[in-house]
Amino acid sequence: MSPDPGPEQHRRPLWAAAFVTILITPVLYIAFEMVIAAVEHGRWGPAPGTGEIHLALLSIAIVFCSGIAFAIGLPLIVALRRAGRLQGGWICGAGVLSGLIGMCALMLLFGTLPDLEVLAFGALMGLAAGAVFALVAGVQWRR
Repeated sequence: MSPDPGPEQHRRPLWAAAFVTILITPVLYIAFEMVIAAVEHGRWGPAPGTGEIHLALLSIAIVFCSGIAFAIGLPLIVALRRAGRLQGGWICGAGVLSGLIGMCALMLLFGTLPDLEVLAFGALMGLAAGAVFALVAGVQWRR
């Protein structure tokens, strides 16, 4: 059995990276939605009359997907650390997997099957969360 590689794989505590990721990822989502709305409607923000519904769905999605991401992503991060593979690319891959599973679970909760656009969005948000986590934790991107 090899010894635990320990904190030399990251410069800052993993709990701090997880905390910041929880705060930053919803902000990235809102920024993404604003850009999409600007492209589709020619103005910043949700379509007229949909702000309250959008905010409610956003809140549900953030809470649900954050829980799924932690249930899947955090054990993957711990396993990567234990295996000595805590690198940015591996963390982003774990984020993509967490985002895909989280979005699938959310869509199934609403009684619909996820389509390719929804899966791509889940993967993109997971990738963003993984990148934020890796940057905050201060991991190497390659060895």
